[in-house]
Amino acid sequence: MTALQTAIEKRSRKRNFSLNRDKLSYANKFCLEHNPENNPSRDVLVIGVGSGHEVVFNLLQHNFDSVLGVDPYIAADGNDDEDYETLLELIETYDLGQRFNLEKTTIQEYLKTNQMTFDIIFAMDVLHHIFETTEVLRRSPEFDDAVKMFEMLKSILNPEGVLVVSEVQRKGLRPWLKNRNLIKGSVNYRTKQNWHEWKHVMEGGGFTFQNLNIYVPHRLRKFKFLLNSRFGLLTACDRYCLTLSKS
Repeated sequence: MTALQTAIEKRSRKRNFSLNRDKLSYANKFCLEHNPENNPSRDVLVIGVGSGHEVVFNLLQHNFDSVLGVDPYIAADGNDDEDYETLLELIETYDLGQRFNLEKTTIQEYLKTNQMTFDIIFAMDVLHHIFETTEVLRRSPEFDDAVKMFEMLKSILNPEGVLVVSEVQRKGLRPWLKNRNLIKGSVNYRTKQNWHEWKHVMEGGGFTFQNLNIYVPHRLRKFKFLLNSRFGLLTACDRYCLTLSKS
């Protein structure tokens, strides 16, 4: 996986954060472990595919059969044309052209014409870009549009399929410290939503909530037994994962 490792390291230097294959594998396992055993994840939709490193990794590991990645590649949202071109090069390098397709557009535009269905839909750290607001979501002008989008996503999810959403919590110790400039970081917690806000929207779109899991950072993995909990989300952790099925 030399080409993938090189791409990961290059992007890490560009964004000034620490990421390597081991950390990618650790985070990836967290996302996949919530996929029900009866869902083999054959056909996957990734909303906001970005760098696509996780997708390439999963395809090479044969965790997925085929993937469609959708992303407008807007630099202000975190991924730009360079990320898009690099991902195309990775797809070519690993001969994944028949298994990994890209749509350079917004998910809303894609859903207007899509005829495909999927076994699993991932929306990883992207919803706060699609529906950006500093208000609590259910009281914001974005709420109705968010519900409509999830109604459309439900229509393209296979009967036994699942929706997996990862986002960052709005409230908690880390957001409190960051908002007061007591810790460093690039996360703007004011545009994030607490997990139950997205749960409320997705249930309004016709999904059934299955579970909530807390992502324990790689550096704190030895304390996962303690931090993979509501306590962890309120203290040392700020990222969560929601799994939902069709109602």
